[in-house]
Amino acid sequence: MESPNTQVPHSDQFEEYKERAWDLWYGRAGQDALQSATPVHLRAGLSNSAWEAVRKLEHKRLITKDGDGKPTTEGMDLLLETLKLAIADEVPVKINELFPQACYSPSVWRRPAESMQAYIVRREQDFRKLEESSPGTKVSENLRAMMLLIFGGLDPKEQVSVLSSVNNEYDFGKISHAMRIHFPNAAGKVVQRKDYLGASARGHAPSSSSSLLFRKPRWKSGGKQHAFAAEDYEMEDEETAEDT
Repeated sequence: MESPNTQVPHSDQFEEYKERAWDLWYGRAGQDALQSATPVHLRAGLSNSAWEAVRKLEHKRLITKDGDGKPTTEGMDLLLETLKLAIADEVPVKINELFPQACYSPSVWRRPAESMQAYIVRREQDFRKLEESSPGTKVSENLRAMMLLIFGGLDPKEQVSVLSSVNNEYDFGKISHAMRIHFPNAAGKVVQRKDYLGASARGHAPSSSSSLLFRKPRWKSGGKQHAFAAEDYEMEDEETAEDT
């Protein structure tokens, strides 16, 4: 049996890594020397922070045998527990990456070349990874549904159409199904974006006036409404200043 893929096992991958590690251990039953060396083989396949976490474990603590020279599981337990503790220390850092990915970063939008099916699956995974890494975090069903709809790149009329088809229920399952049915070929469809915070996507700080949060965006396409990339968007006040 081959060694499992032993790249750094993140918190959402650790349980699978652990199961595969034990599969390797028990798959070597009857081959005492090989089985007892399994923790060392597993460690040798690790990299980056996972490797640093276990590199100082001595071979004699990993290769463990009983009085009859038969392999024992103490070495495996030590390796896996050390990895688990190291991953736990990294969880806060990972959560800081997953929160924006699920709720705020540009990746929340459907990509121009992304099918509706691929977009929905990706967003489901974003929320799942966040909740698995942060057990106390729970994104409600209706909020997931709303975010899926508004960041799906559909124009306002299309969003209303999807919502109407599910009786105006913000149900993630129903809305995702409706989006798949009505827009199966979204990969060739332009992505409509809107700056919901009212801040320029070029990194300009928003005005201190809270009213700017509710300014209606203007299009730079000469009057005809087109989909636009984030970097093409400017606040109304900024455009007015440029025109003058």
